[in-house]
Amino acid sequence: MGITQETLSEDIVDPSTISRYESGSQMPTRKNFRLLMERLGAKDYSYGDFTDAETFILVQIRKNICNAMKTGNIDKVEDMLDTFLSYTENNDPDVLQYVGFFMLVFCDEVIARDMRYGYLDKHKICYAYPVLRRTDNGMKEQINELQILLKLTCKWYTSELLAAENPEGRNVTDIFNKVKSGNERMKNAVFTFSEQRILNAIGVNLARSRKFKSALFHFLINSGNVNSYARQNNIALCCAYLGKPELGLSELKKCMHGFIADADMMTVLGLYKTISRIFAHKGCRSDAEKYISMIRTVFDIHREEINMSFEEFMISSDFMQMY
Repeated sequence: MGITQETLSEDIVDPSTISRYESGSQMPTRKNFRLLMERLGAKDYSYGDFTDAETFILVQIRKNICNAMKTGNIDKVEDMLDTFLSYTENNDPDVLQYVGFFMLVFCDEVIARDMRYGYLDKHKICYAYPVLRRTDNGMKEQINELQILLKLTCKWYTSELLAAENPEGRNVTDIFNKVKSGNERMKNAVFTFSEQRILNAIGVNLARSRKFKSALFHFLINSGNVNSYARQNNIALCCAYLGKPELGLSELKKCMHGFIADADMMTVLGLYKTISRIFAHKGCRSDAEKYISMIRTVFDIHREEINMSFEEFMISSDFMQMY
C-alpha cells in the first residue's frame, strides 16, 4: 500500500512482527490493529477484516458491493461481483472460503431487501437457504453449505469428529471440558477470520434449530479473538437455554470488561439484551427489567441513528453473527 514495514511499524511493533501479521502466523492485538489502520488511513476497517494483502483487497471489494447494494445500484453490484468472484479462479482454498461465505450472506441480504437476484444465476450461487429463510430445511441447507466451506481449510473438521465428540449426548460442563482437552488438531487450531465467522454461523444455525449443545460446541472451539463479543454472547445464550444461566453470565463478563469500549452501540445493546434474557431465565425479573430499561433509554436518545424500533430490536435474534 505504498508504505514500508519500517514506517508502518514505527513506535507500534517491530518490523518483524508486521511480517508475522502478513503471513498469518501471528494476530495483532486490537490496540495494535487500530494504530496500524490509523497509520494506513484505513480507519473504517474492523478488527475482523485483517488477514493478508489479498484478503484485504477482497474486504474492500466486499464493502463496495454492500454499499452499492444499499443504494440499489444493481449494475455496479454486478460489475463488482464479477471482479470479486474472479479471485476464485486459481482455486485457492482460503479465497474460495472467504468469497463463498460472503456470497451466502450476500444472497440472504438480497432476498431480505426484496432486490432483483436473478443475475446471481450466472455465478451459480446457491441461494436456496435465503429463499427458505428460517425453515428447518433452510437452516440445514445453510449448515451444510457452511460445513463444506469450513472443510476447504480445516481438514480435521469431519463427520467422524462430530460423531466422536457427540455434544448432544453430553452435559454442558462436559462440553466445556471436552473442547479444552479434546482432539489435538482441533484444540490447537489457529483459525483465520473466515473460519471463525463460518464456525460462528454454523453455531447460530444450530442454535436456531434448538440444538444448543451442538451450537455451544461450535462456539467453544471457535477460540479466535475476532468479534469476541459475538462468541461470548452466543456461548452465554446457549448456557442459559441449557439451564446454566450463572455460567452464561460468567462467560459474558469475559467481554463486558476491558475492551467493551471498542464495541459499537448496537453490539453493546445486544449484550445488554442477552443479559436481560439470562436474568429472566434465572427468574430475576427486576434485574432483567433494569437492562431492558437501559436499552429503551438508549433507543429514545438515539432514535434517529438506529434503523429499527425498540420493539423490533427486542424480538430480533439474540444470537450474533460475525460479518
